Amino acid sequence: MIDLESIRDALNPLCLVESGLNKNGCKVKLAAVPKSRIVVDFDRPGSPVSSNDERCDYLAFVNGCKTDFVIPLELMKGRLDSSKVVVQLQAGANFAQNHISRDQVVSFRPVAVTGSAHKYQREKLRNSQIKFHGKATSIDRIACGSSLSSIISFQN
Repeated sequence: MIDLESIRDALNPLCLVESGLNKNGCKVKLAAVPKSRIVVDFDRPGSPVSSNDERCDYLAFVNGCKTDFVIPLELMKGRLDSSKVVVQLQAGANFAQNHISRDQVVSFRPVAVTGSAHKYQREKLRNSQIKFHGKATSIDRIACGSSLSSIISFQN
């Protein structure tokens, strides 16, 4: 099980959010996401990542019913730039690796939350992968305004 308390203790409480994941008019709902979670907003005061460094918008650590989850999220309402999304999600994965040991069993699920996107950009994103502890994982994509539980079942 992810030790949420030790992660919380390592972070400035100003950068933690409970709900209201919203960047530039693109929102993601946390309905049906277990309350046993920590969500880091890398744009808030106290962020552990400098505003000059690459970073994703949010990083969620979730204790699910049978599986724990590490979920970097990048929200992009405007024109999708898949290359930028990949770099930012990878930065979130790199940060998470510092808090989750290699031998800990978690489901790593990078998520791009986007508005409309050109077919080329959608396919480029679909064919991209993010590495977490050496294992490559495909990026899930959902539309702005969707719930995270529409692609991740936290009950398994």
